[in-house]
Amino acid sequence: MDLTGAAHVGRSSTAWSNVNEKQSKNAKKKTGTALPYHVKKSWGKDASAVWPEGDDSEPFYLYVQDPARVQLLFTLFDDDVIGEGSALGSTYTALSKVLPQSSQSQQ
Repeated sequence: MDLTGAAHVGRSSTAWSNVNEKQSKNAKKKTGTALPYHVKKSWGKDASAVWPEGDDSEPFYLYVQDPARVQLLFTLFDDDVIGEGSALGSTYTALSKVLPQSSQSQQ
């Protein structure tokens, strides 16, 4: 079986800048699901996004035969309410740039 052109689909959520940690915790109490949230930039610290771990966050696994040679292709879609998502853009990079340990030979 050749997996040279295999495709895997993952789904994530957006950490909106108008949601903070307190709002995320309140959502968890109300709905059982914490929202991703934004931490504003402060003195000497860049802004960041936080995706809380919880029952709704599932890991994404990718199995490859030769990690040192794998190219990852990312396409970002806007999830439309009606119809299919709209492609916003694509890019690719070597797996070894994202996970440097993948460039080591597997024996």
